Amino acid sequence: MSAWLFYALLAPLFFSVGNILDKLLRSRHLGTFAFTIFVGLMSFWALALIPFVGFPASFTVIIACLLAGVLFFSSGFPYFKALSIEEASRVIPLWALEAPLTLAMAFFFLNERLMLTDYAGFVLVVAGAFLVSARSLEGLFKPSKPLLLMLLASSLTASSIVLSKWLYSQLPFWQVQLLTNLGGGLVALLLLLVFSNQRKVFLKEMSVLDKAAVFQLGIRQLVFFSASLVFGLAIMTGSPSLSSALVKLAALFVFIFAVLLSRF
Repeated sequence: MSAWLFYALLAPLFFSVGNILDKLLRSRHLGTFAFTIFVGLMSFWALALIPFVGFPASFTVIIACLLAGVLFFSSGFPYFKALSIEEASRVIPLWALEAPLTLAMAFFFLNERLMLTDYAGFVLVVAGAFLVSARSLEGLFKPSKPLLLMLLASSLTASSIVLSKWLYSQLPFWQVQLLTNLGGGLVALLLLLVFSNQRKVFLKEMSVLDKAAVFQLGIRQLVFFSASLVFGLAIMTGSPSLSSALVKLAALFVFIFAVLLSRF
């Protein structure tokens, strides 16, 4: 098994555990804004990398890295909103919309070309996402609010993935991680400072978290930290389109976990 395939298959396992925790935390403890801002602020862990990796010299590349981080961070708003109004086992499969969007962007911007069987696989991935997420056959042809929210989230992450693939050709892995995480963290901090009413809500929701919720948040961050690093390695060492498609196996894992945990 190649290193790329190993990373691309390991990432969805981490993501699926994090997705289940997202649903629990969003439903019981945190609102969409507070949850998204919290995740963004946690991106400042990357500051610890500065003494070891430094900053690149190119201003253009720095801006591109920060933009990739902002795009990825922004996808949290529609994603957490979708989780608040629909079951995780129906929302997570809709991340599959990211795969064809990444494919199209990589085709035009990275000149990526795949085999005919690969393109057929993308069609099956998207079809499977719609079948799992729809509550009825009629629902296949009626765009729901979660579907539209996840289409927006997927567009943002697909843009970030394609931009990250180019960045990995310009910078070492850890410099890309440093700057993309700072991009997400800075925009989260800016939003928190600008919107005073939402800041009050954020502080209130964070202050009333019990020990169980704090523990879940900690595990969630650890899992997504691992997933992001592994997925970043998959993008760097292989095709961004195929990596995006394979990571959608997280939907299958979420479905299995949701069935097993539904009794609780």
